[in-house]
Amino acid sequence: MICKRGQCIPFDKCDPVAQRELGWRYFNGDGVPKDFVSALSWFRKAAAHGEPSAQNRIGVCYEKGHGVEIDSTAAAEWLGRVKSSLQQMVFVLSPADEFADIQRRRLSR
Repeated sequence: MICKRGQCIPFDKCDPVAQRELGWRYFNGDGVPKDFVSALSWFRKAAAHGEPSAQNRIGVCYEKGHGVEIDSTAAAEWLGRVKSSLQQMVFVLSPADEFADIQRRRLSR
């Protein structure tokens, strides 16, 4: 549970990494019955938060027909979202990387 200001929400309702992991468990039958439809449902919840691994898995599900009909257009759309999400992550992480480089240069003097 994640609690803020007296309101508690189960972690699986708001944490995209936990949602993705639940999807993987259903996809692989790890501790739960193997169920591609349930896996896809959890991947979609994580993907709604921009989780790239979940977006990738949805694309693969459409490509392979796991829990959905094979749909190459939907597969391409989801795999395109992965690229967009990763580009956004790189953009967000780049200033921190630049800061780390500046700090390393300062310390090496």
